[in-house]
Amino acid sequence: IDGSKSTPELVVELKGASGKTELRFDLMTSLLVSETSQREGPMGNVVVTVKYAEYEEVKGLKFPMVAEQSAGGQTMPMRFDNIALNPKLDANLLELN
Repeated sequence: IDGSKSTPELVVELKGASGKTELRFDLMTSLLVSETSQREGPMGNVVVTVKYAEYEEVKGLKFPMVAEQSAGGQTMPMRFDNIALNPKLDANLLELN
């Protein structure tokens, strides 16, 4: 447990053959705050961090509406306007032309 933040976080480390991932959960809400992955790639060690915020409830489940991904000195903010669970899709969308 990381108590150095204003809100204590539970830190979970996952290690596998392809690298290490650290997940941070807010102890007050149990929501995922961030994930940091370290992978070995052709250019060496790559660290990718994704921060999550502004959770909204959709059909009883909470989803982050904001995510910010950082890697290699670049940051890419993402905002989700709508989340649809199991929407009906037109079968034509899956056809290859």
